[in-house]
Amino acid sequence: MKKLIFAICVLLCGACLAAAGLSFRPDIYYTQKEPLAVPAHTYEAWLRLPKDFRGRGGSIAGNYDMSSFSVVYEVHAEGHPRLYIEGKGHRQANITFKSINAATGKFLHMAITLDEEKHEAKCYINGKLRETLTEVPMYTETKPLSEFETVQPNIPLVIGGDKRFGNGAYFHGQLLSVAEFSTVRSEKEIRSDMYDPDPKDPGLLFYYDLRKSDGKDVIEDLAGNYPLYHEPNPYFIQPEDTWVEEKDVDNSPIAWSMAFLGDTQVLNDVYPDKFHLLMDGILAKKDEYNIKYVMGLGDITNRNLPREWELAKEQYDRLTGVIPWGVVIGNHDGSKEYNAAFGTPEYRASCDGFFEEGKIDNSYRFLTAGQNKYIIFTLEYGPRDEVMEWAGKLIDEHPECKAVITTHNYLFRDGTTMDEKDSYPPTICGGRPNNGDHMWDKFVRKHRTIQLVICGHDPFDMVVCRQEKGDAGNMVTALLIDPQSTDAVRKGVCLICFLGFSGDGKKAYVRYWSADQKKYYIRANQYGIDLE
Repeated sequence: MKKLIFAICVLLCGACLAAAGLSFRPDIYYTQKEPLAVPAHTYEAWLRLPKDFRGRGGSIAGNYDMSSFSVVYEVHAEGHPRLYIEGKGHRQANITFKSINAATGKFLHMAITLDEEKHEAKCYINGKLRETLTEVPMYTETKPLSEFETVQPNIPLVIGGDKRFGNGAYFHGQLLSVAEFSTVRSEKEIRSDMYDPDPKDPGLLFYYDLRKSDGKDVIEDLAGNYPLYHEPNPYFIQPEDTWVEEKDVDNSPIAWSMAFLGDTQVLNDVYPDKFHLLMDGILAKKDEYNIKYVMGLGDITNRNLPREWELAKEQYDRLTGVIPWGVVIGNHDGSKEYNAAFGTPEYRASCDGFFEEGKIDNSYRFLTAGQNKYIIFTLEYGPRDEVMEWAGKLIDEHPECKAVITTHNYLFRDGTTMDEKDSYPPTICGGRPNNGDHMWDKFVRKHRTIQLVICGHDPFDMVVCRQEKGDAGNMVTALLIDPQSTDAVRKGVCLICFLGFSGDGKKAYVRYWSADQKKYYIRANQYGIDLE
C-alpha cells in the first residue's frame, strides 16, 4: 500500500507542477557566489526533459570550465544521468548510468550518490534504486571506483548550466528543485527528500525550490548556505555577432601582418578534407594583408599518427618559397615525428639558428617588416630553463630587434599565465618543467625587447589578449589562439588569426577569420591593440 501511495504522489506531483518548472538559456546564469565548503556525495533534482531527447540534456548543477576540481551533475546524451568529476592532476571520472533514460517528457526525481567507502555510485529515479556502478571510465581506461577520490569544487556552481564559455551545456528542460548533500543518502532518505528535504539536516549543502523563482535576482537557499543569483552570462555571444561579414569589420590601415594557426589537431584528425582550406585562405589573403610570416602554434596533430603528419607537411609545404613559415611543437606532437616531418633542409634553411644540433624544437629567425626588425622564436612545450636562457641571451645580443616568442602554452583562457590550477598545464600534462607563470617570472619579464608572446593549447572561442609590463617598463602583449573546440563544435571552420601591424609597429590588429565560412568569427575577436 505504501508503494502504491508513493507512486500516486509521484504522478500527481509531476502533473500539478508540470507548468511551474524553471527553464534555462545560454545567456543567463543562475550562479552561486562561493564554492562549496565540502564536496557533495548526493545529488538530487526534480526535472523534466522532452521525451526521447537525443542530445545532451545539460547540466543541473556544475562548475566545469576545464579547470581543476570541476563537478557536473547532469543528464548526458540519450537521457543518461551522469556525474562528471575532474580532480587532482586532472584525473577525470565519467560516472554515466547508461541503463537509464531520464528524457521521459514527465517530471521525475533523479538522485545520484557517490560512496567512496563502498566504492560505488548509485542512481535513483523517483526514490527507487535503478543502477549501481563499481567501475567508471577514468581518462580512457575503465577503473574501479576504489581508485577515485571525490573532489571539492574550487569555483562556484551554476544551476541549470556550468562555467563553460557560452554556457553551451545549459539544461534543455525544466527543473523544479535542486539539492546536494555532503553525506551519502540512503534510498529511504532520498524518498523523504523528494517532497520535503529537512533544511536543518547537517548534511544538506543547498536546496533550491525553483517553481516560482524565474526572473528573481536572488533565489533563496532553504539550507541557508548558498543563495543563487540570477544574472547575465558575461560570455554569451549573440547569434548576429557570431559571424561577421568583411564589410562589417573595421579594416584599420595594416602595413603588414603575420598569420597564426592555433591547434589544428581536431581539424587534422576529424576533418582532414578541410585542412587545405587553411593554406587556401592564407594564400588568398597574402596580398590583402601583406602576410610576411605564418606560424603554427602546436598540436599540429591529435594522435601523432603518420597520416596526420603527412597531411600537415603536405599543406605547410605549399607555403615554402611563397611565405616564410614555422611550426612549434605541442603536447600532442611527438618530437621524433615532428622533426621527421618538418626538419627538412628547406625548413632548416629558413631558420637562423637552433638550440640543439639536429633538432628543430627550438629555433629562431630574423624578420624585417615595416620599420622594424624582429627576432622570432619557436620554443618547445613547457620549455626547459636552459632553452629560455639560450633565447634570452640571443634577445640581449640583438637589442635592435623586437622579440616575438611563439610556444604551445603560455596563457590560460582567463587571461592569466597558465599555472598548475589551470587546465592541463605543462608540468602536469606532459611532465614538462615550466608553465606560463614560470616562463613569465624566469624569462619573459626580464628582457626589455620582448614585445609578443603567442600561444595555443587552451581551447577557447576568443582570441585572448593579456598585456603586462616587464621589469624594464616595456609592454609585453600575449595572445592565446586555440580553435580546436570551435572546430569540434562547428565541424571544422578552419580559423586563421591574422595579426596586422601599423607601419611603425606600434599598433596591432586582430582579425579572426574562417577559411571555411569566408567570414570573421565573433565580432569581439576583431580588435586593435596598442603595443606600447
